[in-house]
Amino acid sequence: MKKTSVLIVDPQYLTRNGLFHLLDNLDDLNIEMKEDVNLDEDYSSYDVIITDYLEPYTTQVKEELKENLLEKYTDRLLIVSADQNKPRIKELINKGAPGYLTKDCTPDEILSAVEMIAQGNRFYCNKVLELLTHV
Repeated sequence: MKKTSVLIVDPQYLTRNGLFHLLDNLDDLNIEMKEDVNLDEDYSSYDVIITDYLEPYTTQVKEELKENLLEKYTDRLLIVSADQNKPRIKELINKGAPGYLTKDCTPDEILSAVEMIAQGNRFYCNKVLELLTHV
């Protein structure tokens, strides 16, 4: 059986390694980590790309990163972010991001999200669903 290939991209050591530690308990994942994204690099070999588009990049790089990842890797992008801004989350979802987790989601939500995205499905944590459905 083919292992699911996961790339964790985050400049924060704690976030990268925390996600790695949680996911590394699953035998069916092949996990790699990077501090940042090279916009010229090809990430199509990964089944799931986990990143936070709001991490400490410059504003221009954040926009380029967000657009580049959304354009090239929409089907495998799992955003894990502290951002709970409803319009920004809706924008990302409308552009096709199949997964969005807040940084206060549960470990089970993270594991479920990786599994669902790898299968070509969508997953949004309960906090995101609450934000989007709250009037």
